[in-house]
Amino acid sequence: MKKFVYGVASDWEILRNGLVDLEREHKMDVYSCVMPPGCNPEHAKIAFEKIKDTYALYIDRKVTSEIDNDDFNMFLRNEGVKFASYEDIPDFFKTLRPVYESENGGEDYIIPKTTRLPSNHPVDYEAVKEEMTNERAKHAVTPDEIAADLKENIAGQDEAIQMLSDIIVIGLNKKTPKLINVAFIGPTATGKSETARALAHKMSELTGKKYGFIECAGNEFVSEHSVHRFLGAPPGYTGYGKATILDPVRKNPYHVVVINEVEKADDRLLVALMEAIDTGYLGMADNSKSINLNNCILIFTSNLKIDMDKYDSLNDYEKTEMCMDAFTEHCGRPEISGKISNYIVFKQLSDEANIAIVEKFAIEVFDNFDIELVEIEPKLVSQFIQYKTSYGARAIRTMVDRVVGRQLLHSGQIDSLKHRKVKMFGDIENIVFEAV
Repeated sequence: MKKFVYGVASDWEILRNGLVDLEREHKMDVYSCVMPPGCNPEHAKIAFEKIKDTYALYIDRKVTSEIDNDDFNMFLRNEGVKFASYEDIPDFFKTLRPVYESENGGEDYIIPKTTRLPSNHPVDYEAVKEEMTNERAKHAVTPDEIAADLKENIAGQDEAIQMLSDIIVIGLNKKTPKLINVAFIGPTATGKSETARALAHKMSELTGKKYGFIECAGNEFVSEHSVHRFLGAPPGYTGYGKATILDPVRKNPYHVVVINEVEKADDRLLVALMEAIDTGYLGMADNSKSINLNNCILIFTSNLKIDMDKYDSLNDYEKTEMCMDAFTEHCGRPEISGKISNYIVFKQLSDEANIAIVEKFAIEVFDNFDIELVEIEPKLVSQFIQYKTSYGARAIRTMVDRVVGRQLLHSGQIDSLKHRKVKMFGDIENIVFEAV
């Protein structure tokens, strides 16, 4: 049982997968465990069971204890405990760690009841473990794997994407999972939210774990009622018992969570988020179980502008200090600035990036009509870029979607151009479409 109490993420992942398989056969996962000193008998069986969306843990009847631990003794008296989500199981075992604090030595061997191992093991355990380690190393996620597609799809932010990829891989390689938190700062519509969405997709592809994506804005949570949507409403308040913004993390611990302009949120939410950065757990106001965020990537965004000439002249430590100081000045909340572990600056888009954005969105418009765009006249691209004003890629996308889409619809050429290669020229008020 000690191995469950001190279990790591890989142990729990193996157990989860096993329970899913056993549920189909209506079976339990049974283990023989050495009980903590002070228990009678010294050995007992525990069993895990999955039934639809709930989980149960059972223990042999009539195990007695002289241990002064309420959680452990209640577990014995009830001969088990039930859990609303899988993530609650490791949390429960963590509460039993004080039981072992005074224990000296004594390795706890866990042997599944159904294994029935022969006395002469046909498997070389050490060789298998070495091979598994080698296989994991072969498939370890690298920064370049994360960055490659992101750089291709997010124009003009290669440096920011590379830095983000490094931060994530460092986090993934920690022996104990810990919440990865980072702030994206920079002018509006420079690719911050787009990067976060693309990251969730890429992490799912590379890790084999389906990463969910949750995005919200800090200014959505400025009143007591709206904060309840994030932290849960206390008993007796309107909304008590309703699902909260981060409830999906209870069912799937792997998520990219984005909070835009976090500095605009209510103090109660900010305090809860800063505690989550420290502990990895988001405490809930509705007295429900804290949400484990330790397998999540938490991203804060802010439209704070940075003096890039000064920024580029600094070393890594000085860049972080500059970002923290700027964020504190921007939002007046030094307690937030000091808690955030990583700052990534998104630069104002260059001319090259804006050209790539026009190209990308124009191709998307034509692709929706099954037409392949192969050429855009330079003068037309230049005219689209003039509309970016201070609103960056978002303004360019809106203009390309509206102008190109509308003129293509009214051209009467859609049917004749379908499944053909096309070039686009003229000016923004009178675009000409011609099959190549």
